Amino acid sequence: MNKAYDTIIIGSGCGGSAAAALMSYLGHKTLLLEKNKVIGGKAPLFEKDGFKLDHGHVLSRSDKGPHGEVLRIVRCRDLIPKFSYAKDWPIKGLLGEQLLDLYPNPVHFFLTGKGFAFARKIGLTLPQALAEAKMNLRILFMTEKQIKHYDNVDFQTFMTPYKGNPYMKSILECCAVGLFGCPAWEVSAGEMIRVFRSSNRCQGAAGYPVNGEGVSAVPNSFVRAAKRLGAEVMTGAAVQNIIIEHGEARGVVVNGERILARRVISNAGIMPTVIKLAGREHFDPGYVRMIENLKYACSGFSFKFALRKKVTKYAWGGDMPLNIAKSYNDMVAGKKPEKFIVMFVASSNIDPSLAPEGCQTISCISGGPVMEPGQFNWDPWMEAVKGQIERLLPGITENTIFCRVENPDQIARFNGRFYGDSVGAAQSARQMGDMRPSMISPVKNLYYVGTDVGWGSVATEAAALSAMYLYDHLKQPQGR
Repeated sequence: MNKAYDTIIIGSGCGGSAAAALMSYLGHKTLLLEKNKVIGGKAPLFEKDGFKLDHGHVLSRSDKGPHGEVLRIVRCRDLIPKFSYAKDWPIKGLLGEQLLDLYPNPVHFFLTGKGFAFARKIGLTLPQALAEAKMNLRILFMTEKQIKHYDNVDFQTFMTPYKGNPYMKSILECCAVGLFGCPAWEVSAGEMIRVFRSSNRCQGAAGYPVNGEGVSAVPNSFVRAAKRLGAEVMTGAAVQNIIIEHGEARGVVVNGERILARRVISNAGIMPTVIKLAGREHFDPGYVRMIENLKYACSGFSFKFALRKKVTKYAWGGDMPLNIAKSYNDMVAGKKPEKFIVMFVASSNIDPSLAPEGCQTISCISGGPVMEPGQFNWDPWMEAVKGQIERLLPGITENTIFCRVENPDQIARFNGRFYGDSVGAAQSARQMGDMRPSMISPVKNLYYVGTDVGWGSVATEAAALSAMYLYDHLKQPQGR
């Protein structure tokens, strides 16, 4: 390949694929490289025997957030996937020993009496309910300037003045771990507030794509837009290294061949980019230490079940220990918790095209400590999580046709990262605001996108937002 490009993008996760669409829209001659055979990074689709399974994510703002905004910016609105919204789904939750049968839709929640039944179950008093409402109202009307003040404050400290119900406290703590992969006493209050505020302002638009592609519909839609705008896309194209000459990124090496470009954007993770692809010798030692010392969100386990019949009517839910602190602290210390935090999405209950007629797909996820691959025996943990899934979803084992199981080591190998982290660099109080890694590398014309540098939302949304921030930076006149 003797072509030269304006922009080469490494990795087709939500950050890289969004960047490909946005750079192409700016008129850049763009090449998107993906080392795997499928698009999606951490959000690929796994297909087998007529079943389509993914990692089970529920997307926080669906088309109303950056997943739709990227396509609106590049004038490809017709490519925005159709979503089903979670407010219309039944939820099954186990909180300690309490069974919670809920709908997120607040109108349904209260008009059916489920809201009052829920309050009685958890012993929610009127003063506690008012304290929760006061906190939510404050979050809803905070300005970005006020939120920035809490970027380097943990969410547990933010919650301290609102002495609420212990069950509600556990639910909020579970939200922190489920959304950010780190606990309430570490996660940035500013980031938690942004997610709550944006979700409330979008009227509960959390949802799931219903076009037969699962979560991969999001990066796939970005790639379709990029191709429409002239980008080239190569799968099975692992980048060996980034070409850096005279302190400037000049292209990449793929399968031993040099491909030149005016700029390189990496969605391969900030640590793999600096240490493996670019090489630490091109960076100041202090910068390398900062990158190596980043704290990552907890690692992840994934169970993808293909079932011969439906075992649950619920679309999503989870099993949460009442004592989140003990469970999480045991986990990060490498001690198997008595009870894990487990989430499931019965994706075919939302989009029936993901499973053959009469069958069901269920994806379950949980978390573990961040370890280098090969340093930990995950088997006892995986067995414990599977046992918890069986109690949460009776009948799942005897009706399993196959179950694809992935531990953190396998996830790390698939993603090409140092760890099998669930999200990326943690959006913790010590890594937000001015302490968040910048999308602009110290090496000229080398940039990063993805959750390691994303902020303002969570997971795939944070990744897409990072591409939008970079787009805003690069579209400015020179010198801005």
